[in-house]
Amino acid sequence: MSRRAPSRCHFGVPPSRLECRIAGVVGVIDGTLIRVQTPPAAYNTRKCFYGVLLLGIVDARKRFIWIRSGLQGSLGDSRAFQESAWYERQQTVGGRVLHPGHVILLDGGLSLEYWLLKPYPQQQLTPKRKFYNYCIPSPRAVVENSFGLLKGRWRVLHDKVSAEIELVPAIVDSCALLHNFLIDEEEEWADVLDATDGEPKDVHPDVGITRAYQMALRLRDELVEHLWAEHH
Repeated sequence: MSRRAPSRCHFGVPPSRLECRIAGVVGVIDGTLIRVQTPPAAYNTRKCFYGVLLLGIVDARKRFIWIRSGLQGSLGDSRAFQESAWYERQQTVGGRVLHPGHVILLDGGLSLEYWLLKPYPQQQLTPKRKFYNYCIPSPRAVVENSFGLLKGRWRVLHDKVSAEIELVPAIVDSCALLHNFLIDEEEEWADVLDATDGEPKDVHPDVGITRAYQMALRLRDELVEHLWAEHH
């Protein structure tokens, strides 16, 4: 059987604005691991089980507006995102996916960009930066809850996916599409289920101090100053 390329899904859904103190936040990105039966060694994860990586951007309704699935579990979130077609388009002048002024939130496992906001690490906190961190954590919980709902609703993703590794991306993509459909249909279980993605988060240091990264750091510092002046 020929090897299937990792899935790159664009669901074509306009993002809803998240309730956030920072204007222009339209989504949250994170990654989660889905257990599979013993495939090749490249799928062995840092958590000592075999799995595939699922990256997702979700909106305020917990809908997946973009996913990339079927990636080797040993691949880090940041590298997997930077190698995606979505990221490449966003970095291309004239082909950017996000409208000007729109940004996405992320956790410590991905690298900062001028259109990606992330909290300051604990060792770099000042009173102003603490307030900035306070402004953004609530929307970040949306993506963890979305992964929890996805795995809780579709039990095939909750334990181990018992299928050929080439079929796993199609299974994950189908579950995500059905997840979106049921939210659109206002299926009640999503409103009452207290589900979170319970995996411990791996926090990786930023890598590659490029000119773009330095600009992103400067813009984040300017945002910190603006938030502090606006609310104090």
